[in-house]
Amino acid sequence: MNYNEIPRFATAFAQWAAVVGWLHCLGFRKGNKIRSVGWAAAFLIIQTVFLEATQNVPLIFWAPCMAFSIFLMYLFLTLESESNTITVVYSTSLAFLTAEFTASTAWLINVYMMAEKVGELWLGIVLFLVVSSALTVVLVKGEKSFLTEDYMQQITLRETFGILFLVLTAFVLSNISFEVSNAGTVGQSLRQLIFLLRPLVDFCGLAVVYAYQSRISEYMAAKERDAMQTVLRSQYDQYRYYQNTMEMVHIKYHDLKHQITGLRAETDNEKRKEWLDQLEEELEENHLVDHTGNQVLDTILGAKIFQAQRIHARLTCVADGKLLGFLHVTDICTIFGNALDNALEAVALIEDQEKRMVQVSVTKQKQFVSIIVSNYCGDQRPKIAKNGLFVTTKSDRKNHGYGLKSIRYTAEKYEGSMTVQQPKDWFELHVLLPLPEQ
Repeated sequence: MNYNEIPRFATAFAQWAAVVGWLHCLGFRKGNKIRSVGWAAAFLIIQTVFLEATQNVPLIFWAPCMAFSIFLMYLFLTLESESNTITVVYSTSLAFLTAEFTASTAWLINVYMMAEKVGELWLGIVLFLVVSSALTVVLVKGEKSFLTEDYMQQITLRETFGILFLVLTAFVLSNISFEVSNAGTVGQSLRQLIFLLRPLVDFCGLAVVYAYQSRISEYMAAKERDAMQTVLRSQYDQYRYYQNTMEMVHIKYHDLKHQITGLRAETDNEKRKEWLDQLEEELEENHLVDHTGNQVLDTILGAKIFQAQRIHARLTCVADGKLLGFLHVTDICTIFGNALDNALEAVALIEDQEKRMVQVSVTKQKQFVSIIVSNYCGDQRPKIAKNGLFVTTKSDRKNHGYGLKSIRYTAEKYEGSMTVQQPKDWFELHVLLPLPEQ
């Protein structure tokens, strides 16, 4: 008896179907669809030819052949997805275990039908393809809830090695006993039992992997929740600091205005007058923001305009702050604080200071408040992810990106929405909030 009862072409198909399923979760590489179909067909052919060619190799070469088969799966995922290496390795491991389970289960059903003399050979092949495909679809749908872009961005080598260990353990347990049975060292009844248990062992492996991923998801959700709460508190604390600072600035501003008035009354010296005019002009330039109708927004804008001046950026605002009266103070801080922090951080990277522009608008559109914070980005356009947020360019991705998430969370709290757009050379953040009924 061969060291693997499952026909090699059947194993190749199961692995191909699993890879295609995981590509559906990760997203195919953007571009020519004909190219993707071509790669898929080529992978199926190569995988089938390789496994059929190595069908009768000595047992000592079995492990290297399986390793190369897994490498082909990894190669296909790498070619057809835009994911990073860690994501591809993680997905390849899950796809391989899925293929092991679907192939062993579908073949068990096939063997049972052949033993019962149900149908012809062609019917058995069709049955295997249908059963393995159906099982792959079910398992991929279950995994898709985990393999979100946020989840995969936070996966590290630690989680990847954990998945690799679980998959390898399940694979060894399901195959070592099977190889022993094929070596002829056990009785026929025990061989049949091992054959029956093989799909069960693979299923248990998938169940453990599922539980492991559930724990990772819970940990990540708790971490994100804590991080967003930290962002919310940070923005409010910044607002309180800005409020105290702005009060001192306004006091100093009015004091200097009175001093200038007194100095003008004391002397008619032309040179002194020019100096006073210049001083007054500087004071006007440092008048940070006009009143928008919302004290919280005025304070945030004043502080951010001051930050923009330090990086030689231009921040303009057209806002009817009275429209924000129904928002809590912390929510105004969250939306405008995070949005302006991101915008100023982005324009600071632009070499041409004339193009360091940030714009803010708060207007009424029918029964909604429209908030738009936009900044010039030029060629440095951020990549927008599937979840509608943009992918952070910071190296520490696990601890960043919560600013936009907190804005979206705040918008949804008021039954509103947040979207990001990239018209031409600009990056725009749109927040749409329904106005409360009068």
